[in-house]
Amino acid sequence: MTIRLRRTPILTLAFCLGLIATAVSVPAPPVSAQSAFSVAVRVNDDIVTNYEIQQRRRFLTLLNAPAEVIGQVRETLVNERLQNQAAERFGVSASPEEIEEGVASFAARVNMGPEQVINALSQNGIAPQTLRDFVAAGINWRNVVRARFGPSAQVTDDEIDRALARDSGGPGVAAIDYATIPISGGRSSDALARAQSLRNEVDTCDDLYGVRPEGLERQVVPPSEIPEDVAAALSRLDPNEMSFDVTRGGGSVLLVTMLCGRSTEVPEGARDQVRERLFQQRMAAYASGFLEELRAEAIITYPEG
Repeated sequence: MTIRLRRTPILTLAFCLGLIATAVSVPAPPVSAQSAFSVAVRVNDDIVTNYEIQQRRRFLTLLNAPAEVIGQVRETLVNERLQNQAAERFGVSASPEEIEEGVASFAARVNMGPEQVINALSQNGIAPQTLRDFVAAGINWRNVVRARFGPSAQVTDDEIDRALARDSGGPGVAAIDYATIPISGGRSSDALARAQSLRNEVDTCDDLYGVRPEGLERQVVPPSEIPEDVAAALSRLDPNEMSFDVTRGGGSVLLVTMLCGRSTEVPEGARDQVRERLFQQRMAAYASGFLEELRAEAIITYPEG
């Protein structure tokens, strides 16, 4: 079995996974039975055992996590101890019901039931508690950050307006309607002559469909999604004007660019998307800073060196 993991926002349990049906063995790091449950780290009044480190490494290996993530397992578990302690202090620790819901959500993302996932992990030597601890840690930290910083992380309408203006490259522009027409020959005299002939045949973008029905791409997108060279050419145009400044294919293709119009109407849902993006960015910054505080104030010792 292979499960693929991607990094997710600090406030979600969005484990993006890919799964194949056949389980494969993930070898455990060599360790003696006597040392498996020995203390690897003391974090204030809690401990992290070597067994937990081994289990988390096996779990992340099965998820195809990046090597640097697997290599940081010990410190990740230290952070989780601090986060769990904070959740207990604020009275927002994950309930058994929340943990089971998190496990079910994890399973649903690989099109399996909770028991199927647990059985698949067990076949690879991973205890069910390892998955539950992983899920619980995410819920605990989400609850802590929301409880401590949620009210101060709210995004105002003015901030949304400024973000929309930045995304569009200027105040009031929400979307740009433009067309591109590739002409072979780059900026050769022949290619430029054909481009000028096209310019002479059309008055508006709609005319392009009759003159150049093939080899035409027209789209309406936010300014932030337009390639930089095309955006620069469009910025110098008025509606229904053309630019011959852009090339592709190492200069072998002239990409005639025609501005069809600029819209000040914000697409439906855009404000909500910007609000959520800014909120998540703010919460992530708060969370990172708070974790640094927790580590600075904690007593962390490594008995085995």
